[in-house]
Amino acid sequence: MSNASCCGCNLKQACLIVGVLLAMLLGGLLMRRLVDQQPARSPRAARAEERAKNRHDYVEALKKETSGVAVLNAAEGIYRIPVEQAMEITVREWRNPEAARKQLNARVEKAFAAPPAAPAPPSKFE
Repeated sequence: MSNASCCGCNLKQACLIVGVLLAMLLGGLLMRRLVDQQPARSPRAARAEERAKNRHDYVEALKKETSGVAVLNAAEGIYRIPVEQAMEITVREWRNPEAARKQLNARVEKAFAAPPAAPAPPSKFE
């Protein structure tokens, strides 16, 4: 009788092990399928792509502005030059600090000159 109970235990253990392995295999397959599925595109993803495109366009425009030469206002002598060239000019001008300071002050006075006074209103007696 001890042999019969021993065989019964082995069969139960084998069935339990096979059941657990089968459950693990099915669970793994289900997880794999869920992970592989492409999630639905959310509105946030579309907005993120739009923001990325806008940022890329902005950076390209900024590079173009900072690296190119352009006339902004020829009458007032305002031009756009590359940053590297502007730094070289600044270094060259400031080798003589007194002359550079005078030139800088003249530019500031020209840029921030007070507007002309408004004409006096006509007198009611005229």
